Amino acid sequence: MFAKKNRITSAEFKTLGHPIRTENHPGYTLRFYHLKDAVAPKCAVVVSKKTARSAVARNRIRRRLAAELTQRILALSGGMAVVAYAKA
Repeated sequence: MFAKKNRITSAEFKTLGHPIRTENHPGYTLRFYHLKDAVAPKCAVVVSKKTARSAVARNRIRRRLAAELTQRILALSGGMAVVAYAKA
Protein backbone atom coordinates (compact mmCIF):
# COMPACT_ATOMS: atom_id res chain seq x y z
CA MET A 1 0.00 0.00 0.00
CA PHE A 2 0.93 3.61 -0.30
CA ALA A 3 2.23 5.58 2.67
CA LYS A 4 -0.43 7.63 4.42
CA LYS A 5 1.01 10.92 3.10
CA ASN A 6 0.72 9.53 -0.47
CA ARG A 7 -2.95 8.47 -0.31
CA ILE A 8 -5.79 10.53 -1.73
CA THR A 9 -8.38 11.28 0.96
CA SER A 10 -12.09 11.06 0.22
CA ALA A 11 -12.38 14.87 0.45
CA GLU A 12 -9.55 15.30 -2.06
CA PHE A 13 -11.06 12.64 -4.32
CA LYS A 14 -14.29 14.64 -4.63
CA THR A 15 -12.41 17.78 -5.72
CA LEU A 16 -10.18 16.26 -8.41
CA GLY A 17 -12.09 17.54 -11.43
CA HIS A 18 -11.00 16.60 -14.95
CA PRO A 19 -7.80 14.62 -15.57
CA ILE A 20 -4.82 16.32 -17.17
CA ARG A 21 -3.64 13.14 -18.87
CA THR A 22 -4.82 9.54 -19.23
CA GLU A 23 -2.65 6.50 -19.90
CA ASN A 24 -4.15 3.18 -20.96
CA HIS A 25 -2.37 -0.08 -20.16
CA PRO A 26 -3.56 -3.67 -20.71
CA GLY A 27 -4.61 -4.21 -17.08
CA TYR A 28 -5.36 -0.70 -15.84
CA THR A 29 -5.91 2.95 -16.72
CA LEU A 30 -4.03 5.80 -15.06
CA ARG A 31 -5.55 9.26 -14.75
CA PHE A 32 -3.37 12.18 -13.69
CA TYR A 33 -4.81 15.24 -11.90
CA HIS A 34 -3.54 18.52 -10.47
CA LEU A 35 -3.93 18.58 -6.70
CA LYS A 36 -3.73 21.91 -4.94
CA ASP A 37 -1.72 22.28 -1.72
CA ALA A 38 -0.11 18.84 -2.03
CA VAL A 39 3.57 18.55 -1.14
CA ALA A 40 3.97 14.90 -2.14
CA PRO A 41 2.37 13.02 -5.04
CA LYS A 42 -0.85 11.26 -4.05
CA CYS A 43 -2.48 8.17 -5.48
CA ALA A 44 -5.40 5.79 -5.24
CA VAL A 45 -6.39 2.47 -6.78
CA VAL A 46 -10.02 1.81 -7.76
CA VAL A 47 -11.36 -1.70 -8.43
CA SER A 48 -15.08 -1.96 -9.15
CA LYS A 49 -17.41 -4.88 -8.53
CA LYS A 50 -17.71 -5.21 -12.29
CA THR A 51 -14.00 -6.06 -12.41
CA ALA A 52 -14.01 -8.61 -9.58
CA ARG A 53 -17.14 -9.73 -7.78
CA SER A 54 -15.73 -10.81 -4.41
CA ALA A 55 -14.09 -8.42 -1.95
CA VAL A 56 -11.14 -10.77 -1.57
CA ALA A 57 -10.43 -10.63 -5.31
CA ARG A 58 -10.85 -6.83 -5.43
CA ASN A 59 -8.45 -6.34 -2.52
CA ARG A 60 -5.90 -8.69 -4.09
CA ILE A 61 -6.03 -6.72 -7.34
CA ARG A 62 -5.78 -3.44 -5.41
CA ARG A 63 -2.69 -4.60 -3.48
CA ARG A 64 -0.93 -5.95 -6.56
CA LEU A 65 -1.63 -2.85 -8.62
CA ALA A 66 -0.47 -0.57 -5.80
CA ALA A 67 2.76 -2.54 -5.43
CA GLU A 68 3.39 -2.35 -9.17
CA LEU A 69 2.81 1.40 -9.37
CA THR A 70 4.45 2.57 -6.13
CA GLN A 71 7.91 3.39 -7.53
CA ARG A 72 6.55 4.98 -10.69
CA ILE A 73 4.08 7.23 -8.90
CA LEU A 74 6.45 8.33 -6.13
CA ALA A 75 8.87 9.59 -8.80
CA LEU A 76 6.31 12.27 -9.76
CA SER A 77 6.51 15.83 -8.50
CA GLY A 78 4.30 17.16 -5.69
CA GLY A 79 0.90 18.54 -6.56
CA MET A 80 0.03 15.54 -8.72
CA ALA A 81 -2.64 12.97 -8.01
CA VAL A 82 -2.84 9.64 -9.82
CA VAL A 83 -5.87 7.35 -9.81
CA ALA A 84 -5.46 3.83 -11.19
CA TYR A 85 -8.60 2.08 -12.41
CA ALA A 86 -8.32 -1.70 -12.80
CA LYS A 87 -9.73 -3.31 -15.93
CA ALA A 88 -11.54 -6.63 -16.12
